[in-house]
Amino acid sequence: MSRHIKSENQSVPLSAEDVLASQNLALTQLNHFAVELAMLSAEDNMEAFISRRIKEISGAMVTIFSEYNPETRTSKVSHVELGHLLIKKVVSILGRQIYEVQSLVSDEMYNEITTELVGRRKTLYEMAMGAIPQKVADSIQTLLGIDRFIGLAYVVEGRLYGTSVLAMRSGTPDPQKEILESLVSLVAVSLRRKMAEQALRESEEKYKTLFKLIPDIVYIIDKKSGRIEDVNDKAIDKYGYSYSEFTGLRHTDVSEEPEETAKSSENISKYANIPLRYHKRKDGTVFPIEITGSTFKVKGSTKIIAVARDITRRQKSAESLKEKDELLQTIYDQNSIATFIVKVLGNGKYEYEGINKTYEALFGISNEAIAGKSPDEMEYFFGPESIKYAYSVYNTCVETKRIHESEFEANLTNGINDWLMTRISPLIDENGNVYKLIGSAIKITETKKTEKELKSKNIELAKLNEELEKFAYANQELSQFAYTASHQLQEPVRTISNYLHIIAEDYPQLLDENSIRYFDAIENAAKRMGFLINSLLEFSRLGRNKKLVHVSIKTIIDNVLADLQYLITSANALIEVSEMPELELYENEIHQLFQNLINNAIKFHAKGNRPVIKIFSEKLEGKWRFAVQDNGIGIHSDHFSRIFDIFQRLHINEEVYEGKGIGLAYCKKIVQLHLGEIWVTSEPGMGSTFNFTIPVSDG
Repeated sequence: MSRHIKSENQSVPLSAEDVLASQNLALTQLNHFAVELAMLSAEDNMEAFISRRIKEISGAMVTIFSEYNPETRTSKVSHVELGHLLIKKVVSILGRQIYEVQSLVSDEMYNEITTELVGRRKTLYEMAMGAIPQKVADSIQTLLGIDRFIGLAYVVEGRLYGTSVLAMRSGTPDPQKEILESLVSLVAVSLRRKMAEQALRESEEKYKTLFKLIPDIVYIIDKKSGRIEDVNDKAIDKYGYSYSEFTGLRHTDVSEEPEETAKSSENISKYANIPLRYHKRKDGTVFPIEITGSTFKVKGSTKIIAVARDITRRQKSAESLKEKDELLQTIYDQNSIATFIVKVLGNGKYEYEGINKTYEALFGISNEAIAGKSPDEMEYFFGPESIKYAYSVYNTCVETKRIHESEFEANLTNGINDWLMTRISPLIDENGNVYKLIGSAIKITETKKTEKELKSKNIELAKLNEELEKFAYANQELSQFAYTASHQLQEPVRTISNYLHIIAEDYPQLLDENSIRYFDAIENAAKRMGFLINSLLEFSRLGRNKKLVHVSIKTIIDNVLADLQYLITSANALIEVSEMPELELYENEIHQLFQNLINNAIKFHAKGNRPVIKIFSEKLEGKWRFAVQDNGIGIHSDHFSRIFDIFQRLHINEEVYEGKGIGLAYCKKIVQLHLGEIWVTSEPGMGSTFNFTIPVSDG
């Protein structure tokens, strides 16, 4: 057995004794490393210590410790084990501090980093994942005399915590992979401990904050002496004692009924809720109170924590604090998500440790019936297919040491058939082995049903879109037809009119009085035909290139009144406009709508009457109603439906009330563009009110 020390020009074999000695030295160093790691406190700079010791154990020239941030998906240098002068030179090449080097980590990079705990040889540029330009990386590598880098990845609880990079000199042998893997495992355990200590400190801070700020009265009593040892601010505020005064009292000193209180103190220690009817303040005043008590141990001494609530101002309630294990058990039992714990026995064998109350309710099985059983022993309940699926998922979690999420349909032997979404999380011990699996299950039957219905609706919607596209195409063809027909019809109408003028001018001697009257009638008909053709063309264009804008209805009406000023003055019309809202509208179309309605209201007034027009609005549920009311000639109810059809005119004197029967058709189409409705209320001789609505969002 031999190994080689490689350099640029030679390869020197190592004897078996040298290799064995090297391995023994590395193992000794690892043992010391493990002991030193265990002795580190939370205040120690663990990253710096790890970098320094790994450099010594591996024989690396430089070690770089980088931390991974899963939220920003970036890797940032935390510590570099390198001489101060060399660091200065590296900084001069980089143009910035080493600790400012930060790189994005893609999914591909993440998978590559965590696939093997010990990475392959790479250049500095490759190890920096693009955060350092290649020329700069090459310069640094040359400066340090490094020809390769070896990466180490620290995976803590299934997630990447950080990496170390070992910079190796030319001719220095690579550290043994087994040694590096042991290093990684030791560091991962220490990092996990560090994370736990940080979580514990945070928990203690939260406890202190909670104790201080909790809205109820809280005090801690020593069970043996009966003296109050600690109180929160609420207690000081409620009883009127200072903190030092309070902590010198016995709990019976604040009770109005000492004997009853003394008797009840034992019950408090047994977690019973005892209503101590009255407590007294420092000034002697009393108030009704209810107490919840609980015991816990601190360094072998039993304490009672009492949570008191003044029931004169709030409903009766009780709160208690328990030891950490009891609290965790309560959270586990009361978790709204079905949760179970599986022990990993090794060699593909598993045992259920227990289930929570929600799991019992979801599957209809008790914790006693499943705890301590293997999956095979539960086949009578879960069925063979579910057991086969469970083994597959458990094995995958153990092998990959990653969280496994999936959806499956549970068909239990008790008749339960539900779709479930499961999440299995592995717990990894200090040796990197999965020793437990924590699983959760959520019923998603309704979600699956909704997905199925949604899929069906999407199919229906696709068909509807197809029909709408056909309709849109047909509508486009119809508009094109109207446009083309209008242009083509204009030409013969103009030809008729032109030839009438030519005949009248060139052959006046041939025209008698009747001929002239006939010519005038034909010319008037041609003019009317031309107007109708233009009206049809404009009607077909209505709504094209429309764009919703936020506008004031009052401003639009003011602009309409300005446009109709001559007509208003000529008719001596009185127009009243109430308050109007601001809405998202097609501005030009709404302008035309009000112009047509106001114009009609002025035009169709009774002879001898002054036109009086009122314009007002009303907010309804989900829409606005607008109205234009006049005192004109009115409309019979028989005509209400057809007055909004194009080219429809009522049987009225056209010489007095001119028009072409298209204005209200315009109004109807404009309202429909806004997804609203239009209608009229009227009586002959009593005036008319034209109403229309525009839907709006209540948000």
